[in-house]
Amino acid sequence: MFHSGWGCGAQPGHRLWNADNWDYTPRDLRLETMLEFLPSYLKHNVYERPLLAHYLGVTDPLGPSLRYAAPRSTKSRLATDPSMTVARILEALCDLPGIVNNVEHTTYLEQCDFFGITNAELLCGPCLRNFVQARFWLFWQSVKVGAAPWEATRQNCWLGYDCASQAVDPEHAYAKNVR
Repeated sequence: MFHSGWGCGAQPGHRLWNADNWDYTPRDLRLETMLEFLPSYLKHNVYERPLLAHYLGVTDPLGPSLRYAAPRSTKSRLATDPSMTVARILEALCDLPGIVNNVEHTTYLEQCDFFGITNAELLCGPCLRNFVQARFWLFWQSVKVGAAPWEATRQNCWLGYDCASQAVDPEHAYAKNVR
């Protein structure tokens, strides 16, 4: 029985991934590269990026090149997770609809191209990368709010993760949520 990839219809011969082989994802899907899957300017946010790198237990390759550093009061509440793996992240990305409790995030997931995906669905390489790109920021938001609930009470920046100020203004990055 042949199974095609999620939505793209990848044909036999294409490598496909699901929970059965998430420990063997493409080389560009490693904990060290997950920071690059944050969308838009969020991947350069001077507060979120170092905090996420700390949680994943990785050295941020952009760390020395980030021009500013925001206060890190959340870092003490958010411990590095030594058992974190890409496979665990992918599992959590599939479970997000049951985890998020924010109407705006639920609406985003319902409108996402990967709505309804489960751990059993097969994804080709490009679809797997698009899946991570579409949901990784929500995974990070749920982890961060779980560790420091006050993070959810921060005011949202009306530009969301498309706000260029978060990459150069540490006070803005620290004070505002990205939605």
